[in-house]
This record gives sequence, structure tokens and C-alpha cells, in this order.
Amino acid sequence: MPNLKTHDLVVTKGSYEKNGETKKRYETIGNVWKREDGSIYVTISRLFNPAGLPNPDNSDILFANLYEPKVYNNGQQQQAPQQQAPNVNFPDDNPFN
Repeated sequence: MPNLKTHDLVVTKGSYEKNGETKKRYETIGNVWKREDGSIYVTISRLFNPAGLPNPDNSDILFANLYEPKVYNNGQQQQAPQQQAPNVNFPDDNPFN
């Protein structure tokens, strides 16, 4: 069984007003994956810059939410099929392996 994506890793980027209602802006910054042995790992986009997120409390901590992956078909939200992780082969001398 290959590695499977279980969740999207999402941060709140800010908010906006629409029809007098405050709505939040979100950005998916990565994914959570489950390996065949049951262990879990996270992938994060290299293009994501946490310095651009609002920080009203001047905190050193970044909060990210986990959401089950969703797909949209003609405006209708549906459960996403499970995706396989890209096959990445690390060199044998990688100290983080």
C-alpha cells in the first residue's frame, strides 16, 4: 500500500467583508501523509512564507489547521479520493532519513 494523503495543512491568511459578513482567507500550505507502517509525516510548500501571515498577538507560534481533503465538482463539495505521495528517494547518506 502506498503513502496516502490524509489531510490538508491550512493557515488563515486574513479576512475580508462580503455582504456585511466577515469571511476568512485560507491557504493550503501542505499536506499530512500516512506511510504503510502507520507513521505520519507532513509536507510543506517551499513557497509558503509565514512572515506574511497576520500576527495580532505578536506570537512566536504559527497555528495551522488540518482538514480532510475536499474536491469541488460544479460548485458542489465532495470527499476527495485518497492520493498517493510522490515517490521520493533520499540518498543513503541523508542524516534526516
